[in-house]
Amino acid sequence: MPATAIMPIRVTTATATASTTADEDGTCDEFEVAGCTDSSACNYSNAATDDDGSCTYSTTGYDCDGNCLVDSDGDQICDQDEVTGCQDDSACNFDASATDAGYCDYADSGYDCNGNCLNDSDEDGTCDEFEVAGCTDSSACNYSNAATDDDGSCTYTTTGYDCDGNCLVDTDGDQICDQDEVTGCQDDSACNFDASATDAGYCDYADSGYDCNGNCLNDADEDGTCDEFEVSGCTDSSACNYSNAATDDDGSCTYPTTGYDCNGDCLLDTDGDQICDQDEVTGCQDDSACNFDASATDAGYCDYADSGLRLQRQLPQRLPMKTARATNLKSQAVPTVPLATYSNAATDDDGSCTYPTTGYDCNGDCLLDTDGDQICDQDEVTGCQDDSACNFDASATDAGYCDYADSGYDCDGNCLNDSDEDGTCDEFEVEGCEDPSALNYQPLATEATDTCLYAEDFESDCIFDVTNDGFVGTADLLLFLGSLGSVCD
Repeated sequence: MPATAIMPIRVTTATATASTTADEDGTCDEFEVAGCTDSSACNYSNAATDDDGSCTYSTTGYDCDGNCLVDSDGDQICDQDEVTGCQDDSACNFDASATDAGYCDYADSGYDCNGNCLNDSDEDGTCDEFEVAGCTDSSACNYSNAATDDDGSCTYTTTGYDCDGNCLVDTDGDQICDQDEVTGCQDDSACNFDASATDAGYCDYADSGYDCNGNCLNDADEDGTCDEFEVSGCTDSSACNYSNAATDDDGSCTYPTTGYDCNGDCLLDTDGDQICDQDEVTGCQDDSACNFDASATDAGYCDYADSGLRLQRQLPQRLPMKTARATNLKSQAVPTVPLATYSNAATDDDGSCTYPTTGYDCNGDCLLDTDGDQICDQDEVTGCQDDSACNFDASATDAGYCDYADSGYDCDGNCLNDSDEDGTCDEFEVEGCEDPSALNYQPLATEATDTCLYAEDFESDCIFDVTNDGFVGTADLLLFLGSLGSVCD
């Protein structure tokens, strides 16, 4: 209860002056009584005639004794001074100045007055007391809206499936989700049969007579050509009857005679007489001559007997004279020369006659040397004069047909270079894979390499899909054939 106010009293001392009224209040100055003249003041003086400013007043709500004018609850605190508020210091809105009990606000259980958890060990904003373990990922199949603490129990759908294991997309309604569909050949007789295929795709079949690796089903001679497709004939390209279509040599090859082509025409016939140079025989073609040669094809020297003589023969230097005849010599005259050591004075032959060698005069010079090479025509030998040719003739004096070895071979048909002695000349070796079970088997290969490719070398299930478009077609085949036999880095 507030202390009783002590009201100040102002005291005014007046000095009475006879018959004087200074303030003209109707009371003579000498009778003025100083004091509080306000009847509402606590020290109002009924006797005071002159207010001396000493009036004192009670505080609002109190009387002049300091008592509450109104104290409804009788708690010694005037109603105007009452403070209504929460008087429970455990409440969030506790008011230490409250004099009257008012509304108290308390923190929710587990929280402080600021709404913060009293216990939140994982600092996730949810009080430990209210944590609910479960799956908190809304995309999970077992998502729990009530869960506040993820306990790692979330389960998810497999891609392409819903939480019940049903396909999200199954266009063809075959109970296999679109993303799991495998397009491939479903015919087990095809080369690219795919046991895992769920949708029908392109099927690739072996060509007739072949297996899926391109190997013959029947190839008795193992030459890479299937028995069904063998073509008998001559396979030697140098033969007259070579057949490009032949795959199996039947021993029927025929070859031209040396110096002739396959039509029987001369490879070399210098004089155009339809007799090949290598077959020409130079000799006397006049059957009346002593040295007539029925086999002669080119005209040579002819020797004739003298009239009436059996052994002594000559071509006289004087009359009677005759000119030696030569057949097919383009009317060239053969010189007349003595054929013996004839003596015009002799009358009795003493057996001393000597004669020149046929075709020569008594001086040993040629009677006929058409080409002027100092070799008499009857001694000429027509033949190949190139010592690099297979038919080189060291005795040849006139150039004839030359026969040369094929490139890379000697005259006996043997390789000039065959380092591995496999019968194929080094220049004509073909490198490649010789294993028929390999994907890149090269039937024409003569020299094995380590480039063979096998199905197991590829990671993809579709090893023939070179273009990686999920489909084995013509484009893949062309790319494969284009690289066949190439050497990979």
